[in-house]
Amino acid sequence: MRRAVFQRSRAALVAGLLCRSAVAAPTDAAPTDAAPTAAPAEVVAASPTPESDRDAEALVVEAIRLRREGDEPAALRVLERARGLAPDSTRVLVHLASVHQSLGNWVAAEAFLVEVLARRADGYVERNQALLQDALSVVQAHLAELVVTGSPAGAAVRVDGRPVGVLPLAAALRVPVGVHVIDLEADGHWPLARSIELGARERRTESLSLQRRPEPEATRGAVASDDSGLPVLTWVLAGAAATAAVAGGVAWAIREDHAQTWNSDECLPFGTTRERVCADERDAARRYEAVAVGSAVAAVALAGGAVLSAWLAAPEAEASAGLDGCGITAGGLACHGRF
Repeated sequence: MRRAVFQRSRAALVAGLLCRSAVAAPTDAAPTDAAPTAAPAEVVAASPTPESDRDAEALVVEAIRLRREGDEPAALRVLERARGLAPDSTRVLVHLASVHQSLGNWVAAEAFLVEVLARRADGYVERNQALLQDALSVVQAHLAELVVTGSPAGAAVRVDGRPVGVLPLAAALRVPVGVHVIDLEADGHWPLARSIELGARERRTESLSLQRRPEPEATRGAVASDDSGLPVLTWVLAGAAATAAVAGGVAWAIREDHAQTWNSDECLPFGTTRERVCADERDAARRYEAVAVGSAVAAVALAGGAVLSAWLAAPEAEASAGLDGCGITAGGLACHGRF
């Protein structure tokens, strides 16, 4: 617990130092040379600052005000507008890194800090090299690297429900520390889901291979089935039910982690409120709880469908049984008829 509190305090300290340095940084406009004294009649005018840069600077000032009021999401939206006006502004990039760090968007914070540190000739970067490197180190302590390999080529890869590309992936994935779910799908193959947990600065390679679905036989009046005699639909529903159950379990585990953080002492420092410090933890717990409940309901419904599909395919069911109807109840899937 002490280590977690120290890491969070260090991250907050570096974010504050970054913000303070960015506020004090000069604008990106280069200074102009003074007019030569040998030609007093000649007027040398300074190059005017582009209007887009002035507008971006005004947005940065607005974002600073929002951050002081504790509205980090609104500040992020304002800074994204500023970046659209001045994409080459180091000042804007530093503020974006700081806001993403405060919001726990570690992957985005790392990307902006790496882009800033690559500008070695920039005056602000030269003056704050050590501070920026320290900020990058804090951010990278919350990240891990995931390499996904496997087959078949062209299979769609998702991490935590977000599409990240198709096999073979071009590069390793930067992901936050914690539990993640990898999904792999391809036409003509059974889908696959795997849950993994990654530690700080860990690099993990996960290899996933999909099994090809059997080709349905072209028979009249028959339901496609595998060697066990069960319809392919039964296996599809059973696999989907298992995937939903795994996803629900993972989502609930993540929800418990956020809930534990929300209820811990680190979210209630002296002189402030739990809502002010860890509102994002509470919101994340609620989101993952909804995902877990929805996945559980889906798993029950899909499992019921698999059982029903297998029962309807049984030979004796054609002569002696009849199904009148089915419906979803509080306990799951309920059917009635002659059994």
